[in-house]
Amino acid sequence: MKTADLEIIQQKINYTFANPKLLEQAFTTKSFAAQEDCADYELLEFFGDKILTFVLAKEYASYFCKIKKKQLTSDENEFSLTQRTSELIKNENLARRIEEAGLNGYVKKLATEKFLGKREGDLFEAILGAVAVDSEWNLDALQKVVDGLLHPTENFEKAEYEKESFVGLLKNLCHRTGIKITNFQISVAKDQSYASKLTLVFDGNEKKFSQKAKTEIGAKLSVARAAYLFIKKFWLYQPAEEWIENPVSQLNSLRIAKWILSAKYDCTQLVSENAASEDNSPAKKTAWFCTCTVERPEGKTIVVEVEKPSQKKAKNAAALKALCIILNQIREEETGRGKGLLRLILEKYI
Repeated sequence: MKTADLEIIQQKINYTFANPKLLEQAFTTKSFAAQEDCADYELLEFFGDKILTFVLAKEYASYFCKIKKKQLTSDENEFSLTQRTSELIKNENLARRIEEAGLNGYVKKLATEKFLGKREGDLFEAILGAVAVDSEWNLDALQKVVDGLLHPTENFEKAEYEKESFVGLLKNLCHRTGIKITNFQISVAKDQSYASKLTLVFDGNEKKFSQKAKTEIGAKLSVARAAYLFIKKFWLYQPAEEWIENPVSQLNSLRIAKWILSAKYDCTQLVSENAASEDNSPAKKTAWFCTCTVERPEGKTIVVEVEKPSQKKAKNAAALKALCIILNQIREEETGRGKGLLRLILEKYI
């Protein structure tokens, strides 16, 4: 990579490297590294992923929390903070930030390689990993890079919400589905912050929401957003495939919470011969076959089988398929339309 390019990148990310080779590594794809016999970005990306979550946690603690009676308190709950984090660190958002900064044009890749979507998100995390190693894990340096590229505080108040216009989205969704919005109120707290609350009524069920923000519009939009996402996930039963993340971890969480007794995986590598290759030798195709067995209480057993090109994909696909079956079983076991599994967990544990 040219010295001039490295200087431009460092200006864009608001950090100057003592060892520019680390920055160059962050921009090097695995295929290019294999051809040139050098290090690629993947190891840095691993550390950057962990760092990003930590830096955001620190920002949340500073912005949303305070010590009261020697205990940490917040008007935001674990669910809302998790939703905020998911929006910020999802690959689409990280990739958008990389594109906005014009950093995707400096990637060292093969001419035939495409560097889009998730890979741009990985680049964001690799840059963070490189800064961490170069700065000897200096938190201030990492904070500046995150703030400069990701602009997380936009997510804290109205700017991010206004883009989605969750008040309008909520009203339209409720109008289409027959859900009623009641008790939609905004009030001023003693500390001059704004508190918002509303109640949803649907099919005999009632769910209350409350949020707090430093501005009136922020409070109004944040409570509308919380209600909107709840409806999509837990009352309308949006297909699980569209919103379940990390299915293996989700299954394990259900085991810990005793919703299931166990989840076991049996993965087998399959090798088959396809049409002959250019030198007339048989071409081999590798795939992974995974069986996921889930034991539920009362002797109920779920067995699913999937085939995918890698062991990780096969295991995740099997876990996701098992989760979807569990969701359907729970709905059938409950009265009438039933309740979504994660909604039941939300009501019981949060």
